[in-house]
Amino acid sequence: MAYANPTQYYPDIYEGNCRVVDGSEGTLMYIFDSAEKCCSNGWMVYDECMASTLGSGATPEPTHSPSNAPSRKPVGQSPPGNYYPLFSEGYCKSDGQHANSAYVFTSAEKCCTNAVMDYDECFSLTMAALPPSDITCITGMWHADPNNFGACTNAPTGYPESWNEPASRDDYLFTTHSKCCTEVFLNANCVKNDVCDVNGSTPVVTSSPPTRSPSRQPSASPMTEYPTYSPTTSYTIPPVVLSAIDARHATSEILDSFENGLTGAFPWSTTPDKPWTIDNSIAVDGSSSAVSSPITKGETSDLYVAVNSQHGGAFFFFFKSDVQMPYSGCYINIDGVSDRGYTYPTKDWMDLTMPIEPGQHVIMFRTWAPTVSLPGGSPVSNTIHVDKVSFQPTLFEDYESKSLAWNTIKMTGKEWAFDETKAHGGNVSLRSPSGLNVGQSSKMSFELTTSRRGSVLSFHYNSDGWVPSDKFMFKIDGNIVLEVTKSSRGWEQETAIISPGMHILSWEFVRAGNEGGGAVWLDDMKIVPRT
Repeated sequence: MAYANPTQYYPDIYEGNCRVVDGSEGTLMYIFDSAEKCCSNGWMVYDECMASTLGSGATPEPTHSPSNAPSRKPVGQSPPGNYYPLFSEGYCKSDGQHANSAYVFTSAEKCCTNAVMDYDECFSLTMAALPPSDITCITGMWHADPNNFGACTNAPTGYPESWNEPASRDDYLFTTHSKCCTEVFLNANCVKNDVCDVNGSTPVVTSSPPTRSPSRQPSASPMTEYPTYSPTTSYTIPPVVLSAIDARHATSEILDSFENGLTGAFPWSTTPDKPWTIDNSIAVDGSSSAVSSPITKGETSDLYVAVNSQHGGAFFFFFKSDVQMPYSGCYINIDGVSDRGYTYPTKDWMDLTMPIEPGQHVIMFRTWAPTVSLPGGSPVSNTIHVDKVSFQPTLFEDYESKSLAWNTIKMTGKEWAFDETKAHGGNVSLRSPSGLNVGQSSKMSFELTTSRRGSVLSFHYNSDGWVPSDKFMFKIDGNIVLEVTKSSRGWEQETAIISPGMHILSWEFVRAGNEGGGAVWLDDMKIVPRT
């Protein structure tokens, strides 16, 4: 990789300084055009970073004003504590296990405010990891909950900006929960989602679905008939769902854009009385999308697809809503539990994703109209569209079967061998070949096409190297991400974020001198699609 600017810098988080980009680092997530900017983040002590930055040629400034925190306020305020960053997860924790961390902050806001991590994502994940009793709430006006049809909430964010406009404010924002319920759902006792209620929301009997608690092949696949279907929950499978995507051995994306109707790559099922159909007038990819039937009082229109995977993965899709409360709403379920919902029309297609756990699961798209009589007609079509739906499996390789599950792995040179003398998780690992002569190497490579949001790769390695005769390298697209020339301290983990698209991953062991007699062992490789 060539860099036009030789004075660019990237942060070395663990060394506490910044380094000059020279093209040998492989893929870098963060690059700055000066040492000053690189050292200006929450992970570094500015003066110490500047003083030890390699090749910066810069002099520490007498005073330094840290960069301002993002102006956007997330819901809640973190309690005092000892917060430390989890680089591979993208958020901070405050669980008393900070003693071994080089970076400890007194609040989540400080821990997440830096030039290395996305503030909003970091803060949201950090707050979600805290016990509910630790969170000090910031509330707003009561409004319909866009993520839970049939509920009102006082969350200060998470709804369209247009609701704050003077012409719309009185129709969408209310001073009390009961007024919101009456005006929006014609029911004073709708579901109450109070962000300051540490005991959770106070549900009332309603037709709306429960809400999921947070947890933080281009060609058709063979179908699995439902006599073998055993869901991981007590969910009752709708009788219209007869088969599932068999993704248990898939190593790449499985995609359906409805170009062949509802009988393409996915085994779609729909309700017979209000069936989904194909719309050839609007699409994200190709010329077709799936659309629900228009609905009126008390009706629903459902679209189902089931997937069976060994290690889980992620479900991606484009979604367009044309529902409007209180005439209609829509939601998306996994095994009968609502993952998200919408109560208003969306102008553009939304690129959405949902994590899918291992096992067999049913995803449902539903439009729903309340069983109430309303004056006049609906201002919208009371339909939703779905397009470019895909499932990206999580890949996991532990070598316990003494076979390579990823069938596109290629070996160059002598083949790596299964070994029962060392293992990270179970009893078997993959060992670099023995008997290499000077100048010989052995490489294992894998072609990966990630999801449209990229993937996170992790693997464990254990090296027994003879310096400087042996060398182990992990590369992405030929760029060195990890280079090991000495023995490791037992099993160590390497994690890398892989950008969207096609990439070549390779693990290579090189014998450079006569004294070499070492080896490297690999185990528990995992590639998780980012959601």
